[in-house]
Amino acid sequence: MKANWFLYLPPLLSIYLLLISDISAFHFKNKLANFVNGKAQFKDFKDVIEYITLDWSTRLSFFNSMIAALISSLSIFSRTEDYRALGVTIVLLLVIFIPMWWWIDGHDIDDLSAVVTRRFHIKHGKLCRYVLYVVNIALIAAIYYSQTYSPHQSPSSVQP
Repeated sequence: MKANWFLYLPPLLSIYLLLISDISAFHFKNKLANFVNGKAQFKDFKDVIEYITLDWSTRLSFFNSMIAALISSLSIFSRTEDYRALGVTIVLLLVIFIPMWWWIDGHDIDDLSAVVTRRFHIKHGKLCRYVLYVVNIALIAAIYYSQTYSPHQSPSSVQP
């Protein structure tokens, strides 16, 4: 069976966007600093504006990425019609997505970009990005699985 390399584009693009999100945040912070410097009435609120904006950016990115991962899993297994692998993939994504959704929604409007975890000493928004890295790497593994094994073959029955 010939590999379809286009299936790898969504998770690879997601990983790329996660990698450059720090650059985007740095650019936003510079733009905000330039904006606030010209407007004295906003100087006291610079950190609040920054945290709220980055928090909502993190929320939107997480939800968009997880929805895209769920939809991508449908296309990944559409060719092989391996509905058991599709079901396992969707269940695993939901096991990650639903608790993370509750966790994210339980934060105040600026907490994801301001609060640092006690255990890992990273901001909550960065933890969300790490979860998305894991999800996208798992999708790449699912794509590989779907292209390597047909629905009538198990991994143990395929000869190298």
